[in-house]
Amino acid sequence: MIPLALVAGFLGSGKTTFLRRMSERNDGRRLAFLVNDFAAVDVDAQLLSQLDGEIVSIPGGSIFCRCLATTFTNALKKIARLEPAVDGVIIEASGMADPRSLADVLRETRLDELYELSTVVSLVDPGTFRKLLKTLPAMRAQVECADVVLLNKTDLFDEATVQATEEAIRSVRGEIQIARCVRGDAPVQFFQGISHALKIHGSLSPCRDDSFLSATFRFRAKCNIGDIAELLNRYSHILWRAKGFVPTDAGLMELHWTMRSDKWKVESGKWKVGTAAPTAQVPAEGGKKNFPLSTFHFPLDGGHLDIQPATAPTARPALVLIARGDAEEELGDPVADLRKTH
Repeated sequence: MIPLALVAGFLGSGKTTFLRRMSERNDGRRLAFLVNDFAAVDVDAQLLSQLDGEIVSIPGGSIFCRCLATTFTNALKKIARLEPAVDGVIIEASGMADPRSLADVLRETRLDELYELSTVVSLVDPGTFRKLLKTLPAMRAQVECADVVLLNKTDLFDEATVQATEEAIRSVRGEIQIARCVRGDAPVQFFQGISHALKIHGSLSPCRDDSFLSATFRFRAKCNIGDIAELLNRYSHILWRAKGFVPTDAGLMELHWTMRSDKWKVESGKWKVGTAAPTAQVPAEGGKKNFPLSTFHFPLDGGHLDIQPATAPTARPALVLIARGDAEEELGDPVADLRKTH
């Protein structure tokens, strides 16, 4: 039997960073990573391309929806036939995935004869979880299925916010194991034991999730990170997430933007859009504003932006925008603005 692990967590909670950290501690196992991206462009698979293991990408929705379920199970069948055989498989689910159907899918396709579900890990962002728990059923499902919840980004929030998030998690499952971490740095044992998620039953989700929309912009020229940051800030009222690879004079940059929380640890107004935090700088282009290579906190009407040099050498320059499902008409506006200047 091949041990199987699932990593879940909402958009921007830190799943890919967590897997990168995990790979640094890999004890020599031959692993396969099945990476599911909601958007049509597989940004996360590109981010994980440097990991030591087989990377299988399934973009364009959730592997737990009816449209991609067959693609998902076929991918697992192919991985099981790899030579040399893998020692374990780790699935990174899309941010809006409802994983309650996983055990039933394995049983119904007889994949439970090839795989043993050993661990489900869910990552939680203290800045968004409590609000999302009230509005998105998938947030509750991701905790219900988890063997361990990683409360990530705890360095960005005060103790009261972190404790309140822990209480919200335990309101879903009182006995759940919770581990606090920063930048996904947590020593989780993936392949020891059998997951309690095998006891959970659920149905595949519809092909279209009315809570989410996505759009992709492909860059044809270099751009200024400050302009991109201001655009994301301007349209933050409709965006859940933005991620991708941005070409600049300083090289290809990996960009992550997550929806705002109501209270960042850094006070609103301490840094203003258009000025730089005291960290390494992206060189200005044409005298325009600079932005840091590490972490930048927008004022409260924006979000959280993380920029660093791209580690994936073959990454394709593109920016994925994931927006609210009721913003279909508005989602064209940031894409149009990008086309005007890039």
